[in-house]
Amino acid sequence: MAYFKIVADALTYGITGARKVVIPGGWHGVHWAEPERFVAEILRFLREAEEVMR
Repeated sequence: MAYFKIVADALTYGITGARKVVIPGGWHGVHWAEPERFVAEILRFLREAEEVMR
């Protein structure tokens, strides 16, 4: 588990504009463990990206 946190932190740091979202109860397969929360975060990301593209 610590490995994924380290990788996520490194990616967040290295990608301009990146944001890390931690979903409680989730794990590497968060889309299986917490599908509603996962989809909500994806939709939020897409809405924000759409605003930036306008």
